[in-house]
Amino acid sequence: MPAFNFPNNPTNGQQHVENNASYVWDGSKWKKDDSAITTRIQDLAVTTAKLDNASVTTTKLANNAVTTSKINDASVTTAKMADGNITTAKIADGNITHSKIQDNAVITAKIADGNVTHNKLAVNSVETDNIKNDNVTSDKIADDQINSEHYVDASIDHQHLSNDCIDGDNIQDNAIGSEHIAANAVTDSEIATGTLDNRYYTETELSTDGVLDSRYLSVAAADAKFFNVSTGDTIKDGDPFPDNDTTIATTAAINDRIVDLLDDVGGFDTVQNQNSFPDTNPQGVSGQSAVLSIKEIIGSNLIPSGSTVTITNGNVSGNANITITGVTSVLPVGFGFLVESTTTLHTYTFHRLVPKATEVTTVASNISNITAVVSNASNINAVAGNETNINAVQANQSNINTVAGINSDVTAVAGNNANVTAVAGNSSNINAVNSNASNINAAVTNATNINTVAGNNANVTTVAGSISNVNTVSGSIANVNTVSGSIANVNSVATNLTGVNSFGDKYQVASSNPTTRADGSALVEGDLYFNTTSDELKVYSGSV
Repeated sequence: MPAFNFPNNPTNGQQHVENNASYVWDGSKWKKDDSAITTRIQDLAVTTAKLDNASVTTTKLANNAVTTSKINDASVTTAKMADGNITTAKIADGNITHSKIQDNAVITAKIADGNVTHNKLAVNSVETDNIKNDNVTSDKIADDQINSEHYVDASIDHQHLSNDCIDGDNIQDNAIGSEHIAANAVTDSEIATGTLDNRYYTETELSTDGVLDSRYLSVAAADAKFFNVSTGDTIKDGDPFPDNDTTIATTAAINDRIVDLLDDVGGFDTVQNQNSFPDTNPQGVSGQSAVLSIKEIIGSNLIPSGSTVTITNGNVSGNANITITGVTSVLPVGFGFLVESTTTLHTYTFHRLVPKATEVTTVASNISNITAVVSNASNINAVAGNETNINAVQANQSNINTVAGINSDVTAVAGNNANVTAVAGNSSNINAVNSNASNINAAVTNATNINTVAGNNANVTTVAGSISNVNTVSGSIANVNTVSGSIANVNSVATNLTGVNSFGDKYQVASSNPTTRADGSALVEGDLYFNTTSDELKVYSGSV
């Protein structure tokens, strides 16, 4: 027996050849490895003669080893073909005959659209269920094939009747009711002679034959004489508003007309104070200016810069500055004022100042006194011219009253020489009174006017306290008139104020090249500068 010499400590799957035999370690023992026999057979040495019948099993065949040439004709039977493996490409054209198709196997999905022609349909094979709704058109119906039994009751409506196709013999007796007769369709020619008795008259007979007196009118005559609410005599809500004397407007139409007119002129709005301007300028429908009344200035006076007042965050939302142009003086606290809206957002034109209501009431309650002062202006001026004398009389009022009260005694004095002599010692005082007699008389005559002026002393004091402002306006009246005469230009500049300010930044005049804009911001390419030293206009190109 040959000796065996297997290696010690083999690994799983390790092969070993011993005595021309191949062995493999399976993890616990060595066993023969028949696969190693192939190593002893030369390539192409196993010929057909070496193969036993039926020895080439499926496992001996490599994938794709059985080609067409290896298969005998007619050897691929039905059993050899796996289900679902005969594809369209495997079937030669024209080889599926009707005998190859199972009954009921050709379903709808197998028929190409438009391939069931009339030749494929058996006689009487198309039934009602096979016809799609609304697909039997007039072209499909042969002439004279629809009889009365094919019509559904009440299926022939107006649109299916041709004009003038219904004659008298088609209408049943007593079938026409009043609802079938069009308005004004029954004329004289439709009424048989003698059908109406003498209780009925034509409109001509009623109006010309004296059947009715003047108290009765035909419809046409009544409509011509009286207002008819159901005709064009009425202007209703939403109707155009004509300019005529023949129509009457309803209250709803009048309300709409008032709103339209207010929209056309711009309207009138009110706000509480200078911090409550609307977020959008009130305007008419075509852009007309609206009047805005500010009830009262609160906080502090509105002081114009030039003739423009700027109110910071003066709109309702508190995020926009309000600009008011045309303001010639300070607008004081407590007063109201009126402005006109412009087409520029948050910009208004000053109209006028509104006085305090309490002061207007004071003036109104003293109007009779004011009228008296105006009527006696010349006397008041005379009193003012004799102010010194009046003051002297006032200072000696008690003496004058005393003299007036002892008139009889004065007469007695005339006979009392001693006393007269004493009076002579006071001749200077008497002469003073005498020399001012006319002034005293004038004062007495105008006592009512003087009292009136005294009663309005507060108003006089108010005017006197503002006399400097009055004098200032008076002294500048020529300038005021000049501005008034050029108000269109002023408004034009105000409207384009942003552009004017922008140009002021872009254009400068100086003796040397500027390094910043007029407002201190950086120069921008395209800024203009006139050099007065060289008399040249320069354009900033990006560097000085």
